[in-house]
Amino acid sequence: MVDYFAGNKILFKKGDKDEIIREINIRLAGFGKSRHKDMYYGVKLEATHRYEYPGIHRSLLWALKTVIFYLQKENSVYSFRKISSGYRCYDRNLQTNRRTTNHKGKALDIHFNKNGVRTSSCNDMNKLRKEIFNKYLGAKWDWKAGQNNIFNLESARKGATSWVHYDVRQFDQIYLKDEYFCKDSETLNGKPLASLL
Repeated sequence: MVDYFAGNKILFKKGDKDEIIREINIRLAGFGKSRHKDMYYGVKLEATHRYEYPGIHRSLLWALKTVIFYLQKENSVYSFRKISSGYRCYDRNLQTNRRTTNHKGKALDIHFNKNGVRTSSCNDMNKLRKEIFNKYLGAKWDWKAGQNNIFNLESARKGATSWVHYDVRQFDQIYLKDEYFCKDSETLNGKPLASLL
C-alpha cells in the first residue's frame, strides 16, 4: 500500500495521475460515466471543470420558479415557455463539437413567450434579464471577478441573444456538492439547502 500522506502537505497537484485519483473520481461520478477519471484537475477551475454533476443544481430550478412567480405577479406580457437546454453531458459536447462545461448540471437556458407567442427578440431577453433576473434573483452579468456564489447571466454580447442563460458556475465548491443537485422532484424537494450547509 502507498502512503499518500508521507511528508506531503499537498496530497495531489493539478495534472497528477494515480490509481487513488481514479478510485476517488469513480466514487464521485455523476452522469459523466467516469469521464476524465484518472487525472486531478485542481481546485479552482470550476468554469471549465470536467466533472459531470449528478443532475441539475437545485437552486437553478427554484430560481426558475421565482421567475415564473414574478412574471405572473406583475401581469407581465412575458411568460415561461420552456427550458431549452439544461443538462448537457460530455457526449453531447462531442456530438455538437462544443467544449462548454457550465451546462453539466450548473446552467439553464430558458425560452420565453411574449403575449403567448415565443419571442426570440434580443431586446425582450435583455428586458427579462434586467427586470426579473437582476431585480429578483440578484443575478449578475458575464462571470466578472468578484461575482462568486450568485447567479450569473450570459449577455447577448457573449452569445445569449434569443434566450436567457443563467448559471451557478461561479459558486464555490462548498455549494457544488453532489447533494445540491437533483434528478427528480423527490431530490429537488428533499432536504432544504440551508440544512445541508
